Amino acid sequence: MGKKGIEEGPRVLKRNRVPLIIGGIVSTVILISIVILMQSDEDNTEIVNMDSQEFKDLREQARIDHSGKKYEQAILKLKGALKMRPQNSEVWNDLGATYYALGLEFAGSTWPSWERDLTANTISEGHLELETALREVESGYLAFICPHGMAAQIAQKAKQTGAYVSNKHWSSTSKKVNIIVGRTKEFFLKARDSYVAAIDIKPAYDAPYQNLGALYIKIGQLDVGKDNLEKAYKLDPRNDELRMYLRQFKSKEFVTTSKILTLDEKPEADNTNPSNF
Repeated sequence: MGKKGIEEGPRVLKRNRVPLIIGGIVSTVILISIVILMQSDEDNTEIVNMDSQEFKDLREQARIDHSGKKYEQAILKLKGALKMRPQNSEVWNDLGATYYALGLEFAGSTWPSWERDLTANTISEGHLELETALREVESGYLAFICPHGMAAQIAQKAKQTGAYVSNKHWSSTSKKVNIIVGRTKEFFLKARDSYVAAIDIKPAYDAPYQNLGALYIKIGQLDVGKDNLEKAYKLDPRNDELRMYLRQFKSKEFVTTSKILTLDEKPEADNTNPSNF
């Protein structure tokens, strides 16, 4: 009996060692995992910091390119920044401002590129004037004051060429037909879509509303433009320049003469110096 007890003693000790060994192995594995995770977090932090610096550098380089009128280079850098942060509304707004500037550059120094009062002309003469304008203006903005019947036909014919067209009531007997063609049309539409993207991401951000409003006013869509400027001012009532422009805008009467008149007194709201850039 005593011998059996002595023989079982080492077995009991061996059995007791098994949990200790397993516990030691588990502890070692846990420690190694913690070290690996800490190293991984440090690596991720470094990646985020590098990403943040690269993002800032792209925006700054884009700003410099925009200031130097290197718009296509600025667009590439802003698109690179958006790949890193696609939900950044400020970058979308800057992209819109750059597309807008590029569209103006393709239009040249004259704005509108072509404008005529056709209220005293026949429909055939109106069609001929449009054909001449489309032939002469490769990229830019065409504006025609037409009797209502002629306006519908001019608009339809312009749309058939791929132009962007909008009509505005001008008087009880006439309408203004706004036509955007060529690369100006391409880049203005991209500018519009970029501003809208910025607004969708951050509805309380005033700059894209102001820039979008300025774009619409530039192409003769005054009501839509004014609505967007008012939204911008509501978000930033301290914008004294915008307040003055809106006051002048509302007080102006638009008249039709041999030369199409728009706002002849202003602080500019045509986005030449867009918000952010």
